[in-house]
Amino acid sequence: MAKSANGEGSVYMDKTTNRAVHKYFDATGMHRNYYKTMKEAHKAKRDYLHQRDNGILAGKDINLVSFLNQWLENLDVAPRTQEDYEATVRNYIIPHLGKKISIRELQVKHITDMLNRLKNQKKRGTDKLLMPRTINHVRSVLRNALNDAMRQDLVGRNVASLAKPFKVKKHQFDFIAAAEVDQFDNAVSAHRLNAMYMLGIRTGMRASELVGLRWSDIDFENRQINLMNQVQRINKVWQLSPLKRDDDEVGRIIPMTEDVMFILKRHQVWQDSEIEVLGVDNWASQLKGIKSFSGDTQLVFTRADGNPVYSKNALSDLDKLTEAAGLKRVTLHDLRRSLISNMAASGIAQTTTANLVGHSTTRLTDDVYTGVNTDSKREALEIFTKRIKDVS
Repeated sequence: MAKSANGEGSVYMDKTTNRAVHKYFDATGMHRNYYKTMKEAHKAKRDYLHQRDNGILAGKDINLVSFLNQWLENLDVAPRTQEDYEATVRNYIIPHLGKKISIRELQVKHITDMLNRLKNQKKRGTDKLLMPRTINHVRSVLRNALNDAMRQDLVGRNVASLAKPFKVKKHQFDFIAAAEVDQFDNAVSAHRLNAMYMLGIRTGMRASELVGLRWSDIDFENRQINLMNQVQRINKVWQLSPLKRDDDEVGRIIPMTEDVMFILKRHQVWQDSEIEVLGVDNWASQLKGIKSFSGDTQLVFTRADGNPVYSKNALSDLDKLTEAAGLKRVTLHDLRRSLISNMAASGIAQTTTANLVGHSTTRLTDDVYTGVNTDSKREALEIFTKRIKDVS
């Protein structure tokens, strides 16, 4: 057994378990931590001494599960983010890191092993393996939690930050080019949500923003949409929540073109006739505790009873409609990407595009969403060349 010096603790090989041990004493008593190799135990000792000497290890060590539960309880995030973090902790982090380990016992190796095991795990309810982007998200959630532990001086380093994430290929997606918009309109024209699809490709609104759009948000006189809210289904309950930006301002303004004005006014007439047939008392009636969406909260795009649209159903219908029309099969989010890509191809400044679609920086607009194809780039260059010739 290696002797301790000045309360540094000791490292030795336990013959009974055939595992290396780091044994030390602190204000809470005696501790024994077990490792596979002596090398790991010595490293744990060095880490412990570094934390102790820097005044980090004040107080009792905390079980990882207890800490994560406490962290989740004190989060100040949007309801959907809260739901996502809770699911990530429950479905991925705790099952793979175990319920006995403490936050100070966590090592980079534990996180790396977890990420590698997740590569072979199937997405819940499917036969598909988890994507690298999803696995990296698990790491990010744990990293956020351990950042909070560092702020509380509970740990000296964030081992989740030190664990290497997986490489993720730049996302490739299909989008509707500007020249295909008329064909797209024809493909969706017979659907009761045709106006929602048409608005999506013309404004770049997110699915939750389209679902949460109210008639009170639309200012026909000033030709603008005052986008203030989104509707999301959280814990099986519809919730209307404000759109909050990074600068703490709420919402954004989307100017309306004549095209968008026409689509919305036509849809308003159609919806009024639908309400008349159903009856005002039955429109958006409160069902199973769901908030009634009528009056000031009356939604622009709804189900047949006036209640919010299920995005998955709208997505499934859109997929079938575009496939039947011989177009690329696109998602609701691809309509948003289509606008961004078409604006990029037209030479619109990224700052303008980012502001329109609600990106906090142009980096997200450029790196993630812009999927301009070769033909679109060529068209933009031809427009640019023509402008040069006109000037000269």
